[in-house]
Amino acid sequence: MKLKGKTAVVSGASSGLGMAIAQALVAKEVRVYALARNKEKLQKLEADLGDLLHPVSLDITDEAAIAAWVGETFTDTKPDILINNAGVGSFGKIDELPTSAWNAMINTNLNGMYYLTSSLIPLMKEKDTQSYVINIGSILGIDTRSEGTAYCASKFGARGFSEALLKEVRSDNIKVTTLHPGSIETSFFKSSGIEKH
Repeated sequence: MKLKGKTAVVSGASSGLGMAIAQALVAKEVRVYALARNKEKLQKLEADLGDLLHPVSLDITDEAAIAAWVGETFTDTKPDILINNAGVGSFGKIDELPTSAWNAMINTNLNGMYYLTSSLIPLMKEKDTQSYVINIGSILGIDTRSEGTAYCASKFGARGFSEALLKEVRSDNIKVTTLHPGSIETSFFKSSGIEKH
């Protein structure tokens, strides 16, 4: 795909990998809708990257807010690329991890991905040109680790979601790819309790 002039939606774009993806896409002259909850970080990113970066302060676990934003935003244009990057991770023993941590991971890592994808796929189907959905998984969606039941469950779920979606939409000229990175030095380590190395 020639990237210049395309339109991308990137979730979790205010820091870490999502920010790096947004920066790389803007450098290729892609219009990027950068989604995150942190409005201030998004505004700083816009100031750094210019007019091609469109900050969107949005909680991807809010299905109604996503539907409203998609309906308001994509009236004249259709997204070419969706990158589901937003994710949270907490680790702990199954009998010690708070239910709230489980819910946060499932709501962000799975439900948020579903809400965004299911809202944007119909628009991608309307296009004559190829579209891409790229889901950021984890090595823990392929392998497991102790005290990672919730996070592993969410990332194995993301892997299954992606593989099934690929079979569903490939005849609609939509490609689906999942990346399974290992350790990346981002703020994820602060929330995960893992020492960065």
